[in-house]
Amino acid sequence: MKVSIILVEIEGGVNLGLITRIAKNFNVNDIRLVNPKLSDEDWELAEIFASKAKDTLEKVKIYDTLEETLKDLEIIFATS
Repeated sequence: MKVSIILVEIEGGVNLGLITRIAKNFNVNDIRLVNPKLSDEDWELAEIFASKAKDTLEKVKIYDTLEETLKDLEIIFATS
């Protein structure tokens, strides 16, 4: 089963970096960002906090809408 993490309008590079590390530790297949609120500095911080999961961070996909992000998924769970 393919597992994806979808983050809607994420803010903060530290958040993204730490989520990326967790995703790699739990063998998440991909991370999808919907309309991220990240500056260039945030992306640099994400790379630092991703640590050994930089390869996962480099594969992050960015989408404009949540609907577009969900198109290929069969089962969806949400939380906030």
